[in-house]
Amino acid sequence: MKLKMNVTIEAGETRDGKDVPREVIHIHNLMVDTGLIYVRDHGAAGLNLIKYGTGTTAAEATDTDLETSVDSEAISIAASTDDTTGSITITYYHYLGSEAGALGTITEAGLFKDTDMIARVVFAGIVKTATTYIKTVWEMQFEDGGA
Repeated sequence: MKLKMNVTIEAGETRDGKDVPREVIHIHNLMVDTGLIYVRDHGAAGLNLIKYGTGTTAAEATDTDLETSVDSEAISIAASTDDTTGSITITYYHYLGSEAGALGTITEAGLFKDTDMIARVVFAGIVKTATTYIKTVWEMQFEDGGA
């Protein structure tokens, strides 16, 4: 079985109640050691938080938290199966709206099960102002590795 993790982060401005995208970042991210152990023991179920931070140090397998966490939010989860490939994709969604206020320049994000970090990604900064939204879609794909 192969495991792939990718993150898509969209940032933009909320104007007149509508989201206007400004930038979209697609990143293959790192599942940290604690994440590999969690998924081995529990599968993809139970992941419940995304954290945003301002740290800039590259992600390492031994990371256990964000470098500098500034916000923690509950996530939504969906699962799908591709019958042609046999792959299963678990998708974790989060929308950080303008109501969250200004958080500074967001440069890292992490996927968590309570306090245990599963994955971390570091990216070019997104300035989170009082009118900025950030949509994060984190995909964990399990593929049949063949015999």
